[in-house]
Amino acid sequence: MTEWRDATAFFLTSGEGDDERWLRSLSERIDLRSEGLAFDEYSRTLNCEWAGLECRAEVISGPTGGTLVISYFARDFRDDVAAQPDRWREFCHLFARACLDLAPTAAVALGTISDDVRSDIHEFDRLIAERNAVGLRDSWYALLYLAPGLEPAAVPDAAPPSHQLPNGGLVSWDWRYDDFPE
Repeated sequence: MTEWRDATAFFLTSGEGDDERWLRSLSERIDLRSEGLAFDEYSRTLNCEWAGLECRAEVISGPTGGTLVISYFARDFRDDVAAQPDRWREFCHLFARACLDLAPTAAVALGTISDDVRSDIHEFDRLIAERNAVGLRDSWYALLYLAPGLEPAAVPDAAPPSHQLPNGGLVSWDWRYDDFPE
């Protein structure tokens, strides 16, 4: 049976050398709850909870540096978060706070069912390395964060709506999801 997972990924310019220590340090910074949960040495993943979802967190390397990937069951995201306005609002706020705290080049909450999350993440990483903001905005996602300087020069009328964060970064969301809460 395939384990269908969705993910949120934060594309960072660097990562820590000790995955477990760094992942556990995120508990206070981005509310990644892992106390008492195991770190899997073989897969280099930390079992955790984020946004009320049972998750696995890991750091993967790509052309732009280290990427923090928090993966969770697609069904849980779709049924428990995206379908409930209050839970969606909480997830948006948590995503935005994490973007402000981690200062990634970009971040994405996929919000799609995929049997190959790593390929999806690597495709976003490739677009980020190319500084292809239009390609990023045209990709499939629930939420997308672009750091200042990465946003497209001209935003077409048909572009997804966006919300500017205090650091100047933009969070866009797919039309299928509720508006980004103020």
